[in-house]
Amino acid sequence: MELKIDVKSRENDVTLVILRGEIGTDTVNQFKDRVDQLIGEGQTKLIMDFQEINYLNSMGLGVVAATLKKVKK
Repeated sequence: MELKIDVKSRENDVTLVILRGEIGTDTVNQFKDRVDQLIGEGQTKLIMDFQEINYLNSMGLGVVAATLKKVKK
């Protein structure tokens, strides 16, 4: 499995996170670590683009749910 993550700054402090590949057992920590890094940098307005994700397991979906909780605080 391979995951590529591109991050682009947008207007109004919005950050676009473009995901390509698969989010599964082998790549979920890469996804979580990158999202946590962005939040740690104060970037809480995130748009995640899953258009080019071929596979997303329940752990990856859990990271998305946890991210939503973190940025709402």
